[in-house]
Amino acid sequence: MIFWDVAFHDIDCNTVFTCSEDGEIWQWNCINSPAYASVLDKSSALSTGWLSNPKSCVEVESLVPSTFKMPVNCLDIRDNVLVAGTDNESIYIISPIVV
Repeated sequence: MIFWDVAFHDIDCNTVFTCSEDGEIWQWNCINSPAYASVLDKSSALSTGWLSNPKSCVEVESLVPSTFKMPVNCLDIRDNVLVAGTDNESIYIISPIVV
């Protein structure tokens, strides 16, 4: 799979969105569970689950139906709205996004 764009959520840095050549738009959530709390420095502005062991704490969710197969070239996220552009010059708005 080839990712065309990657964007961190503008409010929650533990959430990342990707779009790909095969038409997927994924939401990646890094869960800050107690098991990873000792790895993070809670007093730091850089406290995020991505700095711990991301392979053990990542949940991935598809935001588009499996029948959607048009390559998605770009995306942007603001608050709870995601906007994505495709090869057929369409713009898709996905809302609300829950982080």
